[in-house]
Amino acid sequence: MDFHFLVRNGIAGGIFLALLIVGVWVANPEDVVKLLESMASAQSLIVAAVAAATPVIGICLQSLFLIGRYARGNVFTDEARIIVANRLRVAVKSDASWDEQYSRFLEGDMDDRLFVSLYHRKAPQHLIEWARRRRSYYYLGWTSVLGAVLGFLSGLAGELLWQLSFWHETFFRSLIAGAALACWILAAAYLAKRMKRDADFMELAWAIFELTPELQKRIEAPAKDAAAPRHTPNMQVLGAFLAGVLAGRSTSREREPAVPAGRQRRRSLSPARGTPAPR
Repeated sequence: MDFHFLVRNGIAGGIFLALLIVGVWVANPEDVVKLLESMASAQSLIVAAVAAATPVIGICLQSLFLIGRYARGNVFTDEARIIVANRLRVAVKSDASWDEQYSRFLEGDMDDRLFVSLYHRKAPQHLIEWARRRRSYYYLGWTSVLGAVLGFLSGLAGELLWQLSFWHETFFRSLIAGAALACWILAAAYLAKRMKRDADFMELAWAIFELTPELQKRIEAPAKDAAAPRHTPNMQVLGAFLAGVLAGRSTSREREPAVPAGRQRRRSLSPARGTPAPR
């Protein structure tokens, strides 16, 4: 398993446990003191348990974050993936046989898979590593936020529930544990299905490129009759900004007063201000 994956999830899990204790302390400080005193007698065992639990908790937090993004439909929807996927679709439709064989596979949620199938074959390794580290920090930030919020709320709610009388009934505790287990099973099954689908579609894109070398050449060649790509709002803003900058430069050049040729010659031959005159 990836070392960075374990480290960032371990950090998020540690934040969850720390804020869990803070939540319990807010509700009942005496219970936290008793907990810390009981942990002092088994430090090595507690350290081993925390080291094993924090990555698992972090993975669960990242899973919640991914499920939220999958539900909103904004997982890996940046401009680079849109441009590459549109270029491939235009190239496929430019040939009747390719269109008949591959077009039905390229519709829907395929932009990320099409991009990855080319990106990891063409991009330099240092660029892939740089982007992977930046995305790792991105996931670390959001999972840490989730860990802090959910950890504090879990500690606070757990301590308040512990003080209620019905919490000590076996039926109620079994109901809470069963609901939590059912949510975990559903989330794990959903993510497993999505990850398998992503891998299948990525391998499909790789197979299309390998079985049709001419298609890859068509993609890499300059597009002549390509359809207009879908521009995202960020690309439109960038294009408007660049157009405004270029327009401003052209108007400023037009407004510059013309200098006569003789004055230009005298100005070029005169010594610079602040330099001593030649003897």
